[in-house]
Amino acid sequence: MYGAILGDLAGFPCENHPVDLTDRNLPLIRKPEEENENTFSDKTVLTTALEEGLLCFERRMPEILAGKRDNTGKRDNNRDNSRREENKNEEKRNGKNDREESKSEEEDRSEKKAQDPVRPGSGGAAGLFEEILSEELTTAFRRFGTAYPLAGYTMDTSIWLFREGTAPGTQAEAGPAARVSPIAWMFQDDLYMMRHMARLQASLTNRSKETVRAADAAACLVFLALHGCTKDYMAAFMGKEFGYRIPEEEAMRGEVLSGGRSPDPGLCVRAALTAFLYGTDFEDVLRRAVSMGGSCADIAAIAGAAAEAFFGMPEEWKETCRQSLPDDLRAAADTFAERMEFRRRRRETDPAARKRWENALIRASERHPAAVQGNEELEGVIAQMLEKRDQQSLLLALEMLRRRMQQKGRVLVPLLGVR
Repeated sequence: MYGAILGDLAGFPCENHPVDLTDRNLPLIRKPEEENENTFSDKTVLTTALEEGLLCFERRMPEILAGKRDNTGKRDNNRDNSRREENKNEEKRNGKNDREESKSEEEDRSEKKAQDPVRPGSGGAAGLFEEILSEELTTAFRRFGTAYPLAGYTMDTSIWLFREGTAPGTQAEAGPAARVSPIAWMFQDDLYMMRHMARLQASLTNRSKETVRAADAAACLVFLALHGCTKDYMAAFMGKEFGYRIPEEEAMRGEVLSGGRSPDPGLCVRAALTAFLYGTDFEDVLRRAVSMGGSCADIAAIAGAAAEAFFGMPEEWKETCRQSLPDDLRAAADTFAERMEFRRRRRETDPAARKRWENALIRASERHPAAVQGNEELEGVIAQMLEKRDQQSLLLALEMLRRRMQQKGRVLVPLLGVR
């Protein structure tokens, strides 16, 4: 969606010229100083490419459900058999013994899965699902990437984009986490499916475990925000699932600045999460993210995506974002946004679609069903109100209740004894 793109538009011009944008008198989006100066980076290009690829993939769902692609499967099997034969010949040349040469194909696959940060399905419909998604995303990444060759890709990503067939990079980077938000929007009905697809899209261009893990975390952040979870719940989830502990904002900024323009993806996700947790609205989150410094385009893209899902995005910022993009990137972003809006409206009128969406988080928590997840902060405020019984506590509880209603959450109302 537009939040990640606007984050890149705000952060990219500041990567070489750090600015404290927490002062709202300063413009969030800097105008280019030169006529041909880029106002966006590879984060925008590959985010819109991901949106385009996901829509192309969705159009091929009937093909997946029908179990087609026999010819492609044969080609893939032939290619895999050829690679195995080459490996056996190489082992013979290196003097490997016969027992090692006769290792079964099942053992080969097990070893490959153990080394691979993304573990694809074992075949059938699941395998075809992943195969077609990988194919569509690869096509979209390379098409958009070659259209914008100077967008500022990392060395590994550049090699993968412009030299077809090249293996993904292994140097840790934050790019896959910065572009991952469309995955969370597309797969809103299933947390575990969404996480797997987030890791899959990251692994297309980079197989670093930390890179794939950071993309997973960034996607979870957007997913939880879309489902109306509170910030406290989201922070606890990120700590439990990924070990991302969030310090005070100033301490986080110091950690980012001490690392310079570090490509550490975990650091970028933690910084984005910090800006999001401390931010009070969409614009405030972006300003805090850019003010972190370092790789602030990555940080702001991740934070902007979460802020859009949680707070919504004001129309004036959405229009600013659209008008800052070239026609092809704007068309891809608009088409994806229209499709997500169509799905949202369908959930309002289709009980089955609504039920799937509401149940998406059930397996994410062992203590709460999806409908009441995210009430931890509200429960704490109510407990404080019952203890203090003053006007300030009552007003705070009512405000928290209003926020949960606005997020379409559900609240378990306790029965209190009355004399």
